[in-house]
Amino acid sequence: MAEPRAAERPGVDMPEGRLGPRATAAVLSAVGFVTVHLVPSLKFPANPPSVGDLKTIGLRTGLYFGLILISLLGAVAAGKLRVWLLPRLGAWNAALAAGAFYLAAMGAAAALLPGIDEVPAAFPAVVLWRFRVASIGA
Repeated sequence: MAEPRAAERPGVDMPEGRLGPRATAAVLSAVGFVTVHLVPSLKFPANPPSVGDLKTIGLRTGLYFGLILISLLGAVAAGKLRVWLLPRLGAWNAALAAGAFYLAAMGAAAALLPGIDEVPAAFPAVVLWRFRVASIGA
């Protein structure tokens, strides 16, 4: 039996600008992690239990989920921008421009949203750092 041609083998020798199934899954999972978890966690990092004011938990939760929504909308807008720029700039440059747009939009959103710092000054910095690093990976 003859070996199938490259065009008949899914994910192998794809036309330029096309990703195979594994690469597509990897890109989508990375974009999902960054937009839904990493970006909001950088602005509003997790605090260990019993740290923070119970009166502001509603505000903190609302701001966190609001930033998730803003991040998702920014990612969608960056994706649409990439598609629009693709014929003008090529695949690589369009992706770089869309990524720069997303970073600028998230920087502006983070600057406009209020910061919340309720960690007591006497709280051990090492414990706080380890908790926040662990929460990003969880």
